[in-house]
Amino acid sequence: MFAPPINLPYLKAYVEQQDKDVSVKCLDLEKEFFESDIIRHDATIYWRNALTCESLRNISPKASKILEKFVDMILAEKPDAVGFSVTNWNDQYTDFVSRRLRSLMPQLYIMYGGRQFCLKKGRRYTISQRHAGEFPHIDCVIKNEGEATLAEIIASLKKGIKPSFCAGTSLNVDSKIVDGTFVSGKIIDCGDRQHIMDLDSIPFPDFSDYNKEAYLTNHIKIIFSRGCSGVCEYCCDNDEMGEGV
Repeated sequence: MFAPPINLPYLKAYVEQQDKDVSVKCLDLEKEFFESDIIRHDATIYWRNALTCESLRNISPKASKILEKFVDMILAEKPDAVGFSVTNWNDQYTDFVSRRLRSLMPQLYIMYGGRQFCLKKGRRYTISQRHAGEFPHIDCVIKNEGEATLAEIIASLKKGIKPSFCAGTSLNVDSKIVDGTFVSGKIIDCGDRQHIMDLDSIPFPDFSDYNKEAYLTNHIKIIFSRGCSGVCEYCCDNDEMGEGV
């Protein structure tokens, strides 16, 4: 609500820096939801909706109508690949949209990444288990940092090759289209990817797809470190992100 997100603009800037022929478009669906008939630009309603997790129960007809609009917005871009930033609050909404995309455009390469898939090393094996059990219609789940991983996936797709291995992902390999329907293949865990060690090689985030006036404050977010120096035992972010600063 207060400032444009920083994660997707970072991914956009990095991927487009790696390959000038690739075009990345960020669709600000959170803003669209905030402006919808459900939230009506009201921060109190927004937080009530988020914290009661309407999306974790049966999705209401009003929400379904908005999500169908999101599907139309994505299809209007005529994408070769689509990626979603998945959080604890939007996962069911995201699944609704991605399943609709899969049924309407079976050949589309669909990726998940984001906060839900940032886990400590000892728990990352659960991501491929979830991939197989909860969202087998997804081609790729990117774990933890996404810049270099996403760039590698896109470089492969650009050559017309669906990746069969990519460090830092859970991949759906050998999937196929049968009579116009996507059929999942085998889910494999490709292990971890080493961090990008030269942070100066990562460009500043590209906010060009975001309307700053749509947010409640005239701020942008800044990251000062990778991870947290505190590593406090009680902190849920430390529990998820792991490894410290």
